Amino acid sequence: VKTLVQHPDFSLKNPNRFRSLIFVFSMHNLYHFHQKDGSAYSFLADFILNLNELNPQLAARAVEPLMHWKTFD
Repeated sequence: VKTLVQHPDFSLKNPNRFRSLIFVFSMHNLYHFHQKDGSAYSFLADFILNLNELNPQLAARAVEPLMHWKTFD
């Protein structure tokens, strides 16, 4: 995911790009998203902060995966 966000076709200005890459990763790749080191949480949080400037509604929805951290080791 970190490599793909560097691709020239990826842009936060296109909400579908965020949804299809970062949001799907955080919602459906539970094993890698909820790693013990919390790196994916930081990764998502940084994108949410940047996205909030462009699309606050999508940024608010993107917080959802962070709400489930207590259910994982």
